[in-house]
Amino acid sequence: QDSQILRIELNKATSPELSGDLSRNLRLRLLFSQMIKTHPLFKHLPGDVVQLLLSGCRIEKFAPNQTVIQQGDEGQDFFFILSGKVLVVKDRLPEAHLSAGMYFGEMGGLLKQTRSASIVTETDTILLVLGIKHFINILASNLQLALEIEKMVNARKDKVVIEAPRSQEEITATEEITLEISQSLSDIESFDFSSHETEE
Repeated sequence: QDSQILRIELNKATSPELSGDLSRNLRLRLLFSQMIKTHPLFKHLPGDVVQLLLSGCRIEKFAPNQTVIQQGDEGQDFFFILSGKVLVVKDRLPEAHLSAGMYFGEMGGLLKQTRSASIVTETDTILLVLGIKHFINILASNLQLALEIEKMVNARKDKVVIEAPRSQEEITATEEITLEISQSLSDIESFDFSSHETEE
């Protein structure tokens, strides 16, 4: 079936220069790519498009009881939970708890709607944040991809906006990815998503 393969040249992978920060950054970039592709909107995207998406991402850390999204605000970003837990609050009432491997906020940004609920952190939380404007700019240069995403967005817009991967296999795989990412991020404050090539 259609497959995606990561090719690593053995002589480069075993090079003494490929160690420390460089090795960690390459591993993190691969993990972030896998994380993004757990989202239904992105799972069929070509690898090069996923890398473009990554270049518009950032990492944000939150202490407990901080508001990430305020109900009624305009949506500009959406979020993958790398570690921690958040509470979904709608009309001042708690609705759901979300944890590592889950995501929220994408439909409000893509549909240019106001946020349908607030998101408040319950613990120390690390989020991978993807800018909607960056994503739309990528779609602007790929008409076929834009049409496919538009169909999926329209099919999903009447469903619950905040959801987790559906199958247990997806949940387990995503939890493993987010656990490794959160462990790797424990001693760094940020990750440079803009650099994706190594100089030779």
